[in-house]
Amino acid sequence: DEHAAKKTLEELPARTRLFVWSIAAAEPRRNAALVEVALDARPKVVGRALSLRVKVRNTSAQEMTSTLSASWSGQPPKTIPLALEAGDTCEVPVSLSMEREGFAAGEIALEADDAAYDNRWPFAVQVRGPLRVLVASPGAAARPEQDDAFYLRRALDPTGDGRLSGVRVEHAALRNFPAAGLETYDVVVLCGSEALPPQAAAKLDAFVRQGHGVLCFASSSGAAAGMSQPLRALLGGQILGERKAGQKEEPYALAVRQPASPFFDDCRDAAGRVEFKEIHVLRALHVSPDAGTEVRAELSSGAPALLFRRAGEGRVLWWALSAHANDSNLPLKPIFLSLLHRSIALLAGSCATAPVAPEKSLNPISS
Repeated sequence: DEHAAKKTLEELPARTRLFVWSIAAAEPRRNAALVEVALDARPKVVGRALSLRVKVRNTSAQEMTSTLSASWSGQPPKTIPLALEAGDTCEVPVSLSMEREGFAAGEIALEADDAAYDNRWPFAVQVRGPLRVLVASPGAAARPEQDDAFYLRRALDPTGDGRLSGVRVEHAALRNFPAAGLETYDVVVLCGSEALPPQAAAKLDAFVRQGHGVLCFASSSGAAAGMSQPLRALLGGQILGERKAGQKEEPYALAVRQPASPFFDDCRDAAGRVEFKEIHVLRALHVSPDAGTEVRAELSSGAPALLFRRAGEGRVLWWALSAHANDSNLPLKPIFLSLLHRSIALLAGSCATAPVAPEKSLNPISS
């Protein structure tokens, strides 16, 4: 207000010169505006492309051309020519290479026009190496496709080097579960545990409490009792037995217990619903969760199918199903891929970093 402005002027040093000039209140004759810069939700991993969707709007009353440039982490800028009709908005895909780990900053910019305030959009992301995951399974199958971890390992890391999926998988037999060195992994995945050495349970418990994650699946061999010990305290639930669909019974279906949970965001349809369509479960563990253990999904019988608990600084996810197609067709469905990668990201404490948008006062264009 007038009083505040007068006070500010009085507080200026005596030798300060203040220049004031007026600007005509008129729409820019030639102006392209950056409306939005959106990053894909995938983890930012070295070797993968960083994909952006840039919305540009011609706010002027005439057709115009411009050039969009993307500068990124010391790499040569990428330039894309644009041609926009009056009032048009276009979406421009931009792909940048993530070549090294660490904090990386970039900027999307348009060439100079009549309004400079909406021509630049800085962004920043944290680029990491692939998550390291240890998968442990019985490992005594006659053929690779019979192993409990066969489908899971290929879903996590189809290329074998973590470049495509952002997850690098190492495999070990349960009987040879490493007694040391777990801290080099972000997540441990157990496919059954009947052959897990007893001393490994204490190692896993410390691993979780230090901020790591464990994802556990039932065994396809039907050895339900073997999973309850020595993992009883770690899993946060008691195994009461098994549930099997009889020959004359319909297979169990899967349903979401907590549909609003962000855990299921990758599984939503266009209407925002989460549905496990055409998932048939023939056999699952009968589990009674402890207090403090959340049930994320359940069988059509009402029995828990997916359980989650926190332990210290870490997390545990526990499927009452096996990861093999012998017990359900879940490993054969596309939704298995989404659930698996969301589980690993949750357990590893990994999340995508959104672009840093300019302040609203510098970018008044609404989308």
